Amino acid sequence: ISPDLLKANVRSITAVEENDQYREAAKSFNAPDGIEFRLEVGDGRRRLRADNRRFDVIQILESNPSSGPVRPLEGGITVETIRFYVDRLKEEGRLHLVRPALGQRAHSSLATVAEAWKKMAKPNVDLHVLAVGKANETMSLETLIVRLKPFLRDERDKVGTLLKVAPGENSWILASDGSGPVLTDDRPGFETEVAQPIESRIALWIAILMFIGLSAWVVSQERRKEVESKWLTLSVATYFGGLGISFAFFQVFFVMRAMRVWGVPTISMALVMGTILISMAAGATVFAGHPKRRYGVRIQPLANFVFAVLFSYLGAALFQPLVAASSEIIAAFVGMSMLLPFGILGGSFFPNALEEASEKLPPRVISVLWALYATGTALGLYFASVMGLENGLDVVFLGGLFCFAWVAIASGLVRPWIVRKQSAGKSAS
Repeated sequence: ISPDLLKANVRSITAVEENDQYREAAKSFNAPDGIEFRLEVGDGRRRLRADNRRFDVIQILESNPSSGPVRPLEGGITVETIRFYVDRLKEEGRLHLVRPALGQRAHSSLATVAEAWKKMAKPNVDLHVLAVGKANETMSLETLIVRLKPFLRDERDKVGTLLKVAPGENSWILASDGSGPVLTDDRPGFETEVAQPIESRIALWIAILMFIGLSAWVVSQERRKEVESKWLTLSVATYFGGLGISFAFFQVFFVMRAMRVWGVPTISMALVMGTILISMAAGATVFAGHPKRRYGVRIQPLANFVFAVLFSYLGAALFQPLVAASSEIIAAFVGMSMLLPFGILGGSFFPNALEEASEKLPPRVISVLWALYATGTALGLYFASVMGLENGLDVVFLGGLFCFAWVAIASGLVRPWIVRKQSAGKSAS
């Protein structure tokens, strides 16, 4: 935009950027005299919630337009984002997506805008959206403009002249023609159907074989030869490996949700994982020191943990408006507070499990149980990440609950393990 055009039509410009690299580039922008320019750090939606003004133009700049996969937080274009930004426009205001994407990303941007328009119960999205690009096999979407009022023919022609819409150059693209995945706050990314590198598949199969091998080795250490004893020993291995898988699902859910909601994606993983691991250690320490820790060793922790998981999910949803409108520090503090019950009550499983396992298995096997937990965690992180990109974050949460239910049933979590102790030369059970 030329300086003369800015002077004639613009009074202030506010830029919001999370990425340090692009923020440094934005600092070099020299606004013409008489135009206020502000550069703010953080998430655009969060900053806009704290500003009561309505705007003439809101721009979303796609920093990495390509035809590859869209991962969470890369584009920031979701149904909820589009609806929120359109709601903050003046009557004549415009939402402008600058160079949104190529290929499947372009289709996804169109489909997301069309779905947002549908959610707002507004008719005929093609009259309110001007999309310009090259509609070939690998569609290139150069720009996309959304307005509350429909575009008239002369307005469309003026925009077409400015954006060089002509045969052999750019062309008009209908928003309703978008055939890509619709991105939402729950599903802010997608993966294109590209074959995984051979190294990734090899690593995955190594982890799976390691998980099976460790489980088989634990079973082989059972001193007794009865089939029942073998199955009970397998339940111990299932307990530790299954907890690793289910906890990994919950951790991925909380991390990805924190990245989306807190507005501090660069440190949200460290904050979430630190909160969970420290609180799990505290929970294990507290419950291990309880004189009656064996009481209700199965049913009570099961009920407590399910309550903690649901509390963390519903509590985060309840405090979402506060977290979304407050500063990043308050958002992170509230979010971490919601994770404390999950970590403390989740850590209660380990001291009880180790105590019973030490009574049933040789000491050298205990370290292998932790290896099973770590291997299960690695598998859970992989599958939860893939599931989150393809199906959404809520599906990851449900996947964690399903895995935990599988652990409860398959490992005998809902009933005590049968532990045999030697006393005065006699066997008691």
